[in-house]
Amino acid sequence: MKIVSLPEEEILESLRKIISETYDLGSDLVECYIKIFISAFLKWAEERKNVLRKDLEETRVSIQESYEREEDYQAYGRGLIDRISWEPDASIDDFFEGKNSRPGHIVCGADVRRDKWIEKIGNAFLSSNVCVLRSSSGQGKSALLYRYAYENWPSESTYILQVLETNEQVEKVKNYLNFRKKIQLPILLLIDNAGFRTPYWPQIAQECSSLGFKILLSIRHEDWYRYSKENLTHFEIVEPTLDLIEAKEIFNRFKEKGKIAYAVESPEWAYEKIGDSRLFIEYIYLITHGQMLEERLQDQVRQILRLSEGKSKVELIRRISLADTLGVPIIIDKLLEVVSVQGDPQDILLSLSDEYISINSKTASGLHWVRSNHLVKILHTKYPSMAKTALSIIESVPLPNVSTLISNALTTKEIDNNMFLEGLVEKCHDADLSKILIFLEGIFEAGECLLYEKNKKLFDDAFNLLGSSGVQLLSWEFLPFSKKILSNLNSTFNDKHNFQHLNSIASKFIEKPRGINLCHDFLTKVVPTISKEKLTSQQKIGKLLNWCYLCNVKIPEWEFVKDEAIEYKEIFGSNLDPIIDFSLGLYRYDEQTYEKWFLKYEKEILGYLLLSTNCIKISIRDKRLCIKFIVEPSDDVNKQAITRLETLRSTLPFYDKYQSRGIWILPFELLSTDDYSRKDIPKENLPIKSDVQKNVIWNNFVESHYCVTSLYEYEKKWFDFRVDSLRFIGIISKLVRALVEIRTKPHVIEHDELTEFDELTNRMIDFLKNYPVLSNELKGNFPEELWNQITDVKLPSRKWHFKFKNFFQMIIKYMDNKDIEIGRLLVNNFLDSKKNLEGMQKTFELFFDHFHDYFAARSLNEKELEAYDSLADLLNLWIIEPPKIKPKNALSYIKQMKKIHQKKLIYELNEVFDPLKLTGLDVRIPENIYIDPPLRYLVLSFSVKDPRHIERELMIILESLIELKEIADFFYLVPLYEKALFCSGGYKINSYGIAELLSQFKKDNIKDWKHIRLQPIPEDVMRYLPTLEFRNSSMYQIQIKISELLGIVQVLKKTKDYIEPLSLDQNTYVMELYKRQKNRLIQYEENLGILSIETKIYFLTEFSSQSKEPYFKVLYDFLTLIEISLKDNTLYECFGKVNIENILNAVDMLE
Repeated sequence: MKIVSLPEEEILESLRKIISETYDLGSDLVECYIKIFISAFLKWAEERKNVLRKDLEETRVSIQESYEREEDYQAYGRGLIDRISWEPDASIDDFFEGKNSRPGHIVCGADVRRDKWIEKIGNAFLSSNVCVLRSSSGQGKSALLYRYAYENWPSESTYILQVLETNEQVEKVKNYLNFRKKIQLPILLLIDNAGFRTPYWPQIAQECSSLGFKILLSIRHEDWYRYSKENLTHFEIVEPTLDLIEAKEIFNRFKEKGKIAYAVESPEWAYEKIGDSRLFIEYIYLITHGQMLEERLQDQVRQILRLSEGKSKVELIRRISLADTLGVPIIIDKLLEVVSVQGDPQDILLSLSDEYISINSKTASGLHWVRSNHLVKILHTKYPSMAKTALSIIESVPLPNVSTLISNALTTKEIDNNMFLEGLVEKCHDADLSKILIFLEGIFEAGECLLYEKNKKLFDDAFNLLGSSGVQLLSWEFLPFSKKILSNLNSTFNDKHNFQHLNSIASKFIEKPRGINLCHDFLTKVVPTISKEKLTSQQKIGKLLNWCYLCNVKIPEWEFVKDEAIEYKEIFGSNLDPIIDFSLGLYRYDEQTYEKWFLKYEKEILGYLLLSTNCIKISIRDKRLCIKFIVEPSDDVNKQAITRLETLRSTLPFYDKYQSRGIWILPFELLSTDDYSRKDIPKENLPIKSDVQKNVIWNNFVESHYCVTSLYEYEKKWFDFRVDSLRFIGIISKLVRALVEIRTKPHVIEHDELTEFDELTNRMIDFLKNYPVLSNELKGNFPEELWNQITDVKLPSRKWHFKFKNFFQMIIKYMDNKDIEIGRLLVNNFLDSKKNLEGMQKTFELFFDHFHDYFAARSLNEKELEAYDSLADLLNLWIIEPPKIKPKNALSYIKQMKKIHQKKLIYELNEVFDPLKLTGLDVRIPENIYIDPPLRYLVLSFSVKDPRHIERELMIILESLIELKEIADFFYLVPLYEKALFCSGGYKINSYGIAELLSQFKKDNIKDWKHIRLQPIPEDVMRYLPTLEFRNSSMYQIQIKISELLGIVQVLKKTKDYIEPLSLDQNTYVMELYKRQKNRLIQYEENLGILSIETKIYFLTEFSSQSKEPYFKVLYDFLTLIEISLKDNTLYECFGKVNIENILNAVDMLE
């Protein structure tokens, strides 16, 4: 190699020739090529770069692109397609203010890398050259598009389509793409926010796909339906949504920039608040409270208005969005009746779907409440008013939702109440009464809401004073239809100071206007417009009369139609509601006319009520109403009585007392000692059901403002408290040990420990005072069983809270005064909370099966069980059974004492039952007593010689238990035959009722059938017995089956005797009641027939070897008699001739 010096002109001439021949160029471009190559070589020399053929080729392509582009710009304007620039963006804050994402934002790392969706894009390109990122606006499509391109494609091969508005532009872009293909250079073409600037993008997508180029585009749902042509090429569509992991990362990124709004608690809280739609920009709005979403939506609305169908589209969005903010859906067909659209309604609705609205079968609603709120604001800036739009959508809303719309409209500040109410009045002119009644419901709810708003500070004060209890008391004090309660509670309220403070708060309460006052104003304007014809509709007039009575409004036309209104019988239908509404409204509004109606139709009314409430008798005497009904023992007896009395209280509201008497039909002359069917209720203690419903509206509305509306918040409150309570139990356990153990040095509590303990107890007091109650608005997210477990006060989680609260309060008191009664109570309450602990844990296990466990709360379960067991033992040692001499180690002492107690128990049991073994009666004793605080249960099994006569050995066991009655509160006695279980369950005996039950056995006069009924035994109790095998006993089974048949026939016979007198009554409704009861009896008889056949088959299978015995024939004839008599309809006549004693004796003789 050598260096040769040549003149410059000679070198240039040589270059001209080489470049012209190599690239087939005309002379006009050669000079340009030379200059650019020289410039490139100088740059490479400065960089000391190894120059390859690839570098020369890329420089040549760049020159050719510039030339081609220059021609395009001259003909069609600049900027159809550009190579993307990955230069850092100088305005990175734009990204956090919701401006459109730009490539420079990605270079600066402003976005959060969404790995899942980046991977999905890559996978999409494996099966198609065209990947579409499709979603509503503001879902992070652009950032994903640029992030994928930035990380996966070289910048020199990444281009972006800027404009594509004509076919000529399409051809130019195609030419350029073909040029790239010709010179074998790859390309990734990006189309960001494909829409009105690039409406012809499908043709380019087709061209890219055919050329083997990749195209990645982002597009809104609306633009997809407007511009896409899916038949042109194959698309892979990726629809990004937001998950919790991404939400956390985004939250942290915005937090770094100081963009998180003050009120936002956590990313989990905000993520949950955006709902199931998981919309990205709605999440950003919630955590920043910024204006980005509103600005985007304003731009989109402007774009829609440029379209030919734009006005109708905007009107659809306006109405659906407002309905969504008012909490109601829109019926699509009814909406299209009043909003005319150009073109196919389906196409128009689909173009709006998933961008502004959500379509569900026959209804439409907003896509998301945040987006709907912004759209409502944008579309009601000056005209039309929200009140006008709200009125216009009433007819398009499903009827059950209209009252909700009205209530929410009247409580929305942006809606002019006066204008809206006047509009409602106008809609009621000559309207059906049902519409007026629905309007009244909504107006009443709104009035109660507005009353709360006026008194919100007072409720907040009550909450701060007494927690949720303070809110409840203040709410109950001002129920719309109930007497005030605070004055009656004065003597029972323990905290006199806080009670006086609560009374002071209540004295400031503003009681008017409320729901009933708004309804008064509305009715005053509407009632004069109601025609006479509509006032005679018994199905609806009752409710209107009741409203008028409550609102003190008179109906001018009533005097002219009242006689006609009471003539009809249309209220005597299958549904009870019409007669309840009519009779109550008529009685309240016009008692004289009610009396006239009642006297005229008394027999029909009482007969109808007998039928509707399924009673056997309604009797009236001395201003008292009394009912008799046949009790269903398997159902809630109290509810059976109360439900009937509530109906009669509203229908016949003029009695002073309402009574019920249940008819118990039990076999073998058995009785029920707990008769919850027997009621004697003064009318003031049995409120009118419709009044109660209005009280509930007020009460639920008030309490809803103090409910938890976020599952994340709910979990956090519970998790924090469970952690705190564990810490509290640990501190108390440590303190109790210090008190009960011998210590060389007294236990000293450091100042820091005291401070921590005070902070801990203050947090616990706050939780216990303000038990977290989930808002009803979350109910739809829950399975019914789980919702009931969380909200029902009778279920474990609520019981656990109640008992732990009592324990917590009492132990603080006990530490101060050492009152032994308080000590015993605190131990019992702690044991009760321990008993419900596992139930509470299981409730949350079920909860976490359906919802995210944000705090890994499951990890607390084992720690809680261990801590509760330990403290329960320590409290017992400290308060209930303090040792005479303090032990060195309390836990070791407790373990030792448990062994001693167990040995003592076994010794006492053996002392009592060992002698029975000499008589052949084998008793298996448990390893210990089962304690379910505060009750003690002892289970034992005993052998029987004949499974048909358990009572023989049972009486012996009961006699022995008299000596042991102090050991346990209840005994579970499990019979065994040939050392095996043969029946389901055992006998549950109250220790203090043993002597009485034994006496009844000896006299053969059992008063309560529950005492001799086998009951299921809890698994926790049965564990204390050795494992027992189950072995079927044919003798026991046939006795049970025969006894069941005898019992059923007895019950049917008694039932028939009770209902038969109904057949003599000529009242139409009583006759219908008799028919119903008769049919029910027939159904039971059919079931009896099936059971008798099954019993007969079993009998013949198991005992056929004894078929020649007389006792066999007695039983066979009995079973055959039932079978034949049911067919001949002579059951009761034949059964009267049956000798029950002979049948039972025959069962005894079976072998």
